[in-house]
Amino acid sequence: MIINKAIAEKDFAFDYQQTFDGVGATRAALSKILRSIDLVGWSRREESGRLDRRAFSRIATGEGTVFSRRTMTESDTAAVSVLVDCSSSMCWDDRSRIAQIVTVQLAKMLEQSRVKYAIRGFNGERLTREAESVNFIPIKDWGESLQKAKPKLGHIQHMPASSTPDYEALYLSVEELAKLPEHRRILFVITDSDCFITEHIKHVHRIADKVGVTIVAIGIQASIVSDVFENGVSVDNLNDLGKSAFKVLLNSLRK
Repeated sequence: MIINKAIAEKDFAFDYQQTFDGVGATRAALSKILRSIDLVGWSRREESGRLDRRAFSRIATGEGTVFSRRTMTESDTAAVSVLVDCSSSMCWDDRSRIAQIVTVQLAKMLEQSRVKYAIRGFNGERLTREAESVNFIPIKDWGESLQKAKPKLGHIQHMPASSTPDYEALYLSVEELAKLPEHRRILFVITDSDCFITEHIKHVHRIADKVGVTIVAIGIQASIVSDVFENGVSVDNLNDLGKSAFKVLLNSLRK
């Protein structure tokens, strides 16, 4: 994959800095859902620590356990994989351009949430009538910095080619997530759902449910995405991002 780094980084910066109504609130909500932080609580009836105001009535009786201590409990952690359809059908009607902006905005949200995430494109080659090979395109790997991934994120609109091995790409991505130790494992797929076979997707959903992976689909000019995927919403134009698409995304993750 040949990338003009200067142009790609410029495109990334433009997409990253774009603002859409409602996206800011969605970003904050997603951060609360996914962010791995320590939950703060209080342990009461301690013999030392901070004087507990609720225990004033017990002080008069000479009771000694009138202090409270701050406790820290580790919250659930999350791992998020983002799968971007880079098949040739994404060239139509600026779909790849919209997909790039959606991916960059999602990366911005995940970065703020401070969760572990990776982004990969996918397309493939038909081997037989029933089988296709999968080509995964590394865009941002686990542990890779957003700074290093900028040129690849800004080049997504130029990646589409070949066929759509949807079942294989989803299955392998679910399999990878299932092996990670995080409590919450989420797979976002950004696609135009071209040539998707509903029964194949339902089969992947059943596998994902068994291994504890949540699949959320963001369709690019693809209203059928809500019929093909259990958690799906279509982005017909960029104004849909804050108004409906990411709100549906949040509702899917709150289940």
